[in-house]
Amino acid sequence: MVYSSGNASVVKLLATGLLLGAMMMSACSDSDTGSEPTVDTTDPTIALSASANLVLSDGNVLYTADASDDEGVVLVEFHDGASMIGSDDTAPFELDVAYAESDNGQHHLWATAEDDAGNTASSDTVTVIVAINVTAGFVNPGFTDDASGWTLHNFDEWSGWTDEAGNPPGCMRLNEYGTCEVDPGIEQEVSGFVPGLTYEITGEYRPYVNWIGNQFAESFVVTADSVVVGSFARGPNGLDWSPFTAEFTATAFTHTIGFWAEYNCDDSSYELDNVSLSIKTE
Repeated sequence: MVYSSGNASVVKLLATGLLLGAMMMSACSDSDTGSEPTVDTTDPTIALSASANLVLSDGNVLYTADASDDEGVVLVEFHDGASMIGSDDTAPFELDVAYAESDNGQHHLWATAEDDAGNTASSDTVTVIVAINVTAGFVNPGFTDDASGWTLHNFDEWSGWTDEAGNPPGCMRLNEYGTCEVDPGIEQEVSGFVPGLTYEITGEYRPYVNWIGNQFAESFVVTADSVVVGSFARGPNGLDWSPFTAEFTATAFTHTIGFWAEYNCDDSSYELDNVSLSIKTE
């Protein structure tokens, strides 16, 4: 077929139009089948540490959050219990907190990390104990010269303070006639506790009369407000002095701490020396 010059122009226009159409279809096809932008759904990671876990005088504790994310962490917030107490948007993520006596008690710190996409993560809790100017302790804990400061219960003529034994000499002898109705013991009302803190009660004890009572019975007990917080059989050192440790969590400023023998109707008697109170830090 022979085309005129006019027909050639028409053909050229048609070819150009077809080419443009094909290019447009190709572009649409690429858009339809191409991958969508990646959405960040990965949470950050975060771990919190404290420069000190026990504060006994006015001072600061530095909290450091080790936070990371594949796209970067943009904000770390620090919390004490239910309260947000500070934030940091620049690594290293830190918060310096000053503590005074009015802050006495347990502080449960945790932190959250957030990335640019809004993903968040929370750290484990770090507990810091503030006990500034706390003076909970026994009066006359070593029974050096007498039983002053202590209330004595249910003692017979063979019990009470004695300088015949002790470590060093001077101790309390806990003995009663062996009846089941009452137990021999001593108590002291102690002030200066911080509610919420756990305290250790320590001391030394040993059997007073070795041939009576059940050596395996937990007949020596420690009480806080008449509640048993530690019970012990005869110590591992036989007739020699053995250490003991009991613990309890304070619920008030003042508690009555007691030490008793012949518990649970066992006739084991004990000598007691060198008692003490301290805050449990672990």
